[in-house]
Amino acid sequence: MQERPARTLAAVAQIGYRGVEFAGYHGRSAKELRKLLDDNGLIACGTHTPYESVLGDKLKETVEFNRTIAIRISLSPG
Repeated sequence: MQERPARTLAAVAQIGYRGVEFAGYHGRSAKELRKLLDDNGLIACGTHTPYESVLGDKLKETVEFNRTIAIRISLSPG
């Protein structure tokens, strides 16, 4: 994924997966990742989010990143 994200996601889609969960973005922006997902008919169903990325000023940025790659976010319990 780090070296060839387009190729990796194309292969994932080709073998039949419909969704992926990211465990790192390898320097790609949310818009870049969203395009790769859309190009391959995939959805982002989750992402590994470090605790530090939801603290203080980082929360808004993290929420926006997740919205861009189309992960639904619920900030309320339950």
